[in-house]
Amino acid sequence: MVAFNDTLFASFRIIKNSQPISKYCESGCSFSNPNVIHYSQTSYLLPLFVIVFDLFVQILNVLFIISRKYLKNGSFFAMLFIMSLVIIIRSLIVILSYISTAFDLGFSVSYAMYADFFSNFFSLPIIFLMSLNRYLCFVSNYFNEMLFERNRFVIPVLVSISISGLATFGSITSSQIKRAFYNYVGFVDYNTVPGFKTSIARVFYIFPLGSTICYILLFLHLKQQSKLVMMSTRNVEQKVFAQLLVTAILYGLMSIFIEAILFLDGVLDNYQVVSLISILNIINYLPGISLPLMLMLSTFKFGKKPKQIAIKDIANSTTASILNK
Repeated sequence: MVAFNDTLFASFRIIKNSQPISKYCESGCSFSNPNVIHYSQTSYLLPLFVIVFDLFVQILNVLFIISRKYLKNGSFFAMLFIMSLVIIIRSLIVILSYISTAFDLGFSVSYAMYADFFSNFFSLPIIFLMSLNRYLCFVSNYFNEMLFERNRFVIPVLVSISISGLATFGSITSSQIKRAFYNYVGFVDYNTVPGFKTSIARVFYIFPLGSTICYILLFLHLKQQSKLVMMSTRNVEQKVFAQLLVTAILYGLMSIFIEAILFLDGVLDNYQVVSLISILNIINYLPGISLPLMLMLSTFKFGKKPKQIAIKDIANSTTASILNK
């Protein structure tokens, strides 16, 4: 479903032509209307399948980190573990809102809206922190120790949680955002007043940009080194960082896609805008799925034990001092 800064574009021409199943569905909706069932097959069920798959991947990632005991090895996997937990909680709340909406159980969809907003906001700074951690492992072991090691990563994570919570509250309250289920679209977040939702969301664009800059700077740094990634542990670390880059780029592309819909909202007809929102409802969760899925697949791809792929060095990067000599 639509979340983050895609809170339905203050466009009531969509609302006018797409009637909700029940008024704003704030206390649950009934699917007794036969005209709704046909459209819900794509706008309702497909996003739900993506959310369930997201939940499955995040649970696997949590079990993977615990079973390999990676939490003891450094801050990177600890931050990834926290991100997965947040997404799991979000997914469970959203799935509950789907069930409540389908069977009219009275669970307010506003809870899922808050969970969606917070999770999407939080994913951006936590991805940046993981990228910064990887960058500092190569460039400055001293600053990496200061910011991330010996449980110091808790402070930047708490800061990320705080700013994400403030962004969520500020966006929803200032713009009076509500969530509803509409024919042709599915769940949609819309605002009744402009507020600060768009401005707040655009501020968070700096995090995927920052992650990309970290990768570029790391590439330039390694290019200048005479001892350029000759160890297998270095190759694995590069792959971890490349997966972070892919995730950051996906978040960046999502932001561009959202901005494009905002820009074209007054140009496209209702059907075209609704189609774009339906697509956005599905792909909105893909960036959060990508990182844990790629990390797990890359590990299984090697077919080696944790000690053989030196995963401990990925987490704490003690060998980073080699490049600093």
